[in-house]
Amino acid sequence: MSRNFQLLQQMEKQEGVFSGLHMSAAAPPPVEREEAVNGSNGSIDARARAEIQRLVHTLFLSGGASAPHQVLFCGVDEGDASGQLCVGAGELLASELPLPVCVVDAKVRAPLNGSIDARARAEIQRLVHTLFLSGGTSAPHQVLFCGVDGGDASGQLCVGAGELLASELPLPVCVVDAKVRAPSLHRFFHADGFSPSRGNGSGRLHARQIGNNLWFLALEGVISNGDLACGAEQLRSSLREVRKEFAYVLIDAEPVGQQADAAALGQETDGVVLVLEANTTRRVAALSAKEALEAAGVRLLGTVLNNRTFPIPEKLYRKL
Repeated sequence: MSRNFQLLQQMEKQEGVFSGLHMSAAAPPPVEREEAVNGSNGSIDARARAEIQRLVHTLFLSGGASAPHQVLFCGVDEGDASGQLCVGAGELLASELPLPVCVVDAKVRAPLNGSIDARARAEIQRLVHTLFLSGGTSAPHQVLFCGVDGGDASGQLCVGAGELLASELPLPVCVVDAKVRAPSLHRFFHADGFSPSRGNGSGRLHARQIGNNLWFLALEGVISNGDLACGAEQLRSSLREVRKEFAYVLIDAEPVGQQADAAALGQETDGVVLVLEANTTRRVAALSAKEALEAAGVRLLGTVLNNRTFPIPEKLYRKL
């Protein structure tokens, strides 16, 4: 009988977070180490922390030379329990040993689609089919998403559309964060420690691969010395390079009402999707944004109304 199977037998009666884990007699008693409590361990109670510590001793510290050194944590259904357990075990293991420990996030699919409701996901999927999959050879391949006012709705829509498009086609798709003043898309891809693209090299070399055919590229690093005033052409040049390397490019840019970036970058794309906030974006501001894009010669592919509410049931709206 393998040691892994024995461990599974030990864990088969679970209550809470491995509260039913039966320890072998050879396992050393867990030692409370408060200095190890940071990150995820600071957000779990003492009992759960003790169970994770017991798991660490059972898995890694009690097997001698036969103990595993590379372990994968995963769940059966959706949820983040495996991630919390993986991070907690990594922290506690690092506190017990003077050896390097690495916690790896192998959930290569971006997490955004798992955090939005079914109706929003269905709307994004409809948008993807309308924009990219229903137009044949005339369908756009490089699309810019931007809002009118502040907010992150355009970024969420851009990432969600990129994920769904990549899942529909076997072609390379790149999601680009062109908000060079305040980049934000990295958080959707767990890319906080990722260095932004720099220089004039190949776009794919500077992009981070998120899935089999999905990449993420941050553009804030392409501006020399952080000079935004002189960086517009550098950003446009970067988009031209990215277009050559990816079949589809989805770009998130600053709101039209706040910066001129969207209009300038939109000239390098096949068109713009304008994201309006229900009950927030004023009609005058939306019309002004539309006119600014048209004045720059940018094609407006359509508008998306975010956070729409239904005073009466949605099914009735469809019958009107």
